[in-house]
Amino acid sequence: MAVQFITSLLLLPILTKNLDVYFYGIWVLIITSITLISMITPVGMPYTLVRFLAAEKKKEVITEGIYSATILVLIISLVPSIILLALSQFIINLLSIDMNTVIFIALLFPMTSISKIFLHVFRAFKKMKSYSFFTLSKTICEAALISFFILSGSGIQGGIFAMTIVRAVFLLLMLTSLIHNFGIKFPDFSGIKEYLRFGLPTISTSLSNWIVRISDRYIIGILLGAIFVGFYNPGYSVGYLLFHLITPIAFVLLPTVSRLYDEKKKKEVNKYLEYTLKYFLILAIPAGFGISILAKKLLLILTTPEIASEGYIIVPFVAISAIIFGFHRVTSDQILSLVKKTKTIAKLWITAAILNVIINIILIPKVGIVGAAISTVISYSIIAIIGVYYSFKFIRFNINAVVILKSLIASIIMSLAIIYFDPKGILNILVLIILSASIYFIIMILLKSFSKKELIFFKNLIFNWK
Repeated sequence: MAVQFITSLLLLPILTKNLDVYFYGIWVLIITSITLISMITPVGMPYTLVRFLAAEKKKEVITEGIYSATILVLIISLVPSIILLALSQFIINLLSIDMNTVIFIALLFPMTSISKIFLHVFRAFKKMKSYSFFTLSKTICEAALISFFILSGSGIQGGIFAMTIVRAVFLLLMLTSLIHNFGIKFPDFSGIKEYLRFGLPTISTSLSNWIVRISDRYIIGILLGAIFVGFYNPGYSVGYLLFHLITPIAFVLLPTVSRLYDEKKKKEVNKYLEYTLKYFLILAIPAGFGISILAKKLLLILTTPEIASEGYIIVPFVAISAIIFGFHRVTSDQILSLVKKTKTIAKLWITAAILNVIINIILIPKVGIVGAAISTVISYSIIAIIGVYYSFKFIRFNINAVVILKSLIASIIMSLAIIYFDPKGILNILVLIILSASIYFIIMILLKSFSKKELIFFKNLIFNWK
């Protein structure tokens, strides 16, 4: 996901500087729609295959599982494609695109959904080289071909065509690899009922997460028009960079604390959670200050003056949301996963999703795209607050308020330096980021925010993790 996001960020200047803001907004809505469909139509099968096939030894059971899930998802994902084609004239008039583009979008629905199945099969059998190769190569090739067509003046039609070609090629390559490893057979769907029983409940969490993160583009498009989606999305993308601070931390943390929890080492679990939250906030708080202050300058480099002047105000709200989300991941998300209260996690996200839509509908007509950003902050705050309330009933650990205060003080001083130097140009910004980070950590060291014991702890967590 991080690779795909970074690639989309690199595509941002190519798209925004070579497309009209309105058509960039249309592009965002199309990509958002493809993402939505590819989250629903797999009906939880990617995760189900990981759960059911990872320990399976019988080849016939494995092939049955792979192909029964694939055919099921193919059939389901063709439904939105058929609906899209049936409404093609309406879509053409609404989005100002041609019939060929509608056909390519319809093809992308099943291809993207089935690709998720194939990738998770590689993951289930720990074929991480194949998983990484296909994920990274597809993302790079897709970005390169989209850039070529956009720069050649083909517009969003060319971009969607490029995406279709790349995804089709890689889908065939993955299918060839799976056939080579597992063979091929027509399934009898004997286990599909059990797969659906496990997979269907996961849709609500994924869909609710999508609603909180992405649905505001739809609501902005409906209430304000596609041009405002074009203003909103780049600012959101820049602020979203902070979300990736928590991803590697959570990836390493969960297996470690799960093992300790199962071994009844609750004091060790508490220590891991406490230290992880502390160091995440030590990184995220100054990053939030810095990216918010530099938002307009970054958007001027990545997009156009028009987009930068409208979208920079979004960045601080998304940065705050990222910090709150990271807090949630370390506290309630980790704890509720440890105690196997996944239904509670789903209920949290469903509640936040419903409130997110309601708040968006109320605020966007009144305060524009800023209303969508405010709604994002409120939604993540609700998840974090209610999540801590429930999770701390099972496991409670210390949240170091003193360190948070020290981080805020150091971040404010660092921010004054950024404002004073007022960098211009990408090179000056990069130099100032390094200088500002140095100022921040020097202040934190002077305030005695780190202990040798904690640093050794994190060294062991990162380098001894298996």
